Amino acid sequence: MSALSEPTPSRSSSSGRASLRPVAAPVAPLRQLPFLLVLAGVLGLGLVGLLVLNTTVQNQSFELSDKRSTATRLGYVEAGLQHDLDQVSSPRSLALRATALGMRPNAQPAFLVLPDGTVVGPQDAADGKDFPSAVVKGQAQLEAERRAAEQRKADEKKKADEKKKADEEQDGGE
Repeated sequence: MSALSEPTPSRSSSSGRASLRPVAAPVAPLRQLPFLLVLAGVLGLGLVGLLVLNTTVQNQSFELSDKRSTATRLGYVEAGLQHDLDQVSSPRSLALRATALGMRPNAQPAFLVLPDGTVVGPQDAADGKDFPSAVVKGQAQLEAERRAAEQRKADEKKKADEKKKADEEQDGGE
């Protein structure tokens, strides 16, 4: 059968069928609004959380950089102090300080026996003439000795000039 041969129902007849009526408009926008608000809130909180996390990580990076530069600088200071300590602890430095304090090497040292307090060996004072090469002189002492030697030379030259002048006067007076 075709659709043309089917009789069309009339609208005016009241044959017992229910008539069609309009459907009410859907209320969907009101039901989706709370979901959209929650979604926007979660998204906003996530962005704020990422911003706080990024800022915190960046601040920690700056602090780490500062700590590393401080550690490097302190490493250089430590190396310099260790170098100074090595110089002060060197045998030459100890010998210079001992010489400055008036200590001299002794060819025949005496030894103290600790349990009973007896002295073994000669108890002679060291004059430093036994080992003249062992006496270490500091820069100031070397400079003073150089000036003293120059002064002696100048005095000797002056005396020689005076003696020569006196000899010339004596030869000229005869």
